[in-house]
Amino acid sequence: MSNERAESIGIDPAFTASGNVGMLDLVQGLRWVHDNIAAFGGDPGNVTIFGQSGGAAKVSAVMTAPSAKGLFHRAIMESGSGALKLASAEDAGRAAQALLAEFGLKPGEAPKLRDQPTDKLLAAMAKVVAAQDGANNFRPVLDGVFFTEHPFDTKAPAAAHDIPLLIGSAETEITFYLAQDPKNLTLTAEQTRARVQRFLRIDAATTDRVIAAYAAAMPRATPSDLLAMIGSDQNYRMGMIQAAALKAASSGAPAWLYMFTWRSPAMEGFLRTPHTAEIPFVFGNTDMARDFTGDGPEVPVVRRRMMALWANFARTGQPQAPDVPNWPTYNAASRSTMLLGNEATVANDPAGVQREALADIPRFEYAHPTTFTRD
Repeated sequence: MSNERAESIGIDPAFTASGNVGMLDLVQGLRWVHDNIAAFGGDPGNVTIFGQSGGAAKVSAVMTAPSAKGLFHRAIMESGSGALKLASAEDAGRAAQALLAEFGLKPGEAPKLRDQPTDKLLAAMAKVVAAQDGANNFRPVLDGVFFTEHPFDTKAPAAAHDIPLLIGSAETEITFYLAQDPKNLTLTAEQTRARVQRFLRIDAATTDRVIAAYAAAMPRATPSDLLAMIGSDQNYRMGMIQAAALKAASSGAPAWLYMFTWRSPAMEGFLRTPHTAEIPFVFGNTDMARDFTGDGPEVPVVRRRMMALWANFARTGQPQAPDVPNWPTYNAASRSTMLLGNEATVANDPAGVQREALADIPRFEYAHPTTFTRD
């Protein structure tokens, strides 16, 4: 942002890039890879970036940064949450002022933050986030300089027009969080209704409509099951679908959408397919994660498939494996999605009823957080 704009929202002009220094580091890291990868046997013209969860949000941000153009050539986003929009300069400015206030500092005294120990800075940041009802604006910022557009808000980022995208989510993402409290396994219908209404930030009538749609599509689901699916879709799947759809509509490089559906045997099966579920399969370290993956005969099959898909996408720009020879690209007409479970199957618009139920509800943002894990 300009110095004038920084001053208008109370930020020391010397710190106008501070909201995006982490992103500057990432781009600098990619520059180093570009300049040095050949010395390690790599190809500077064939670099893939990928990340899961917050890592996926970083991938979407890097795809939006003009300064990163040409430094990578494929992108993978796994279970990104809040990956569609950046923090606004105004919200980030208010968060910065609140952080300064925690140390009794004025905006012009921001350099004094450098004298504070890291643990105190992190504690102060947590207090600011808590005081703002959980809104976390200590994240990449739409500053008009480093970032001039949101990643996947109303269109795909222009800077990544020619970057193929592999993107998707796990089927029951939020069981990762719900499993931390056994009470979440036996919720009543009213508890689920209250949590859905709060998390989606919707009125009572819309809440009833959403729950009814999910219940009709999943007639054997318990109230806890319904919360797990609605929360997973709103927090993760819907954002990944939106990004894939916008990428497909950009007439640039294509997108491939997946849903990871393999189910964990841990916790008597309650975890199902939680957030992070695909990671040990992608990295091939299921032996280290045996308490989560189990040691059933399907585990090495799923592991080999996931490793092949991710590796071949990085090599060629096409996600392929010996048992997945043809993965259709995503488009708004067919909404072809690869279901990656014990087997790999293509489905057109899986869980389409649920997707439609959430279609007109604003996507999850870190600027407007709510919780689904407690009453």
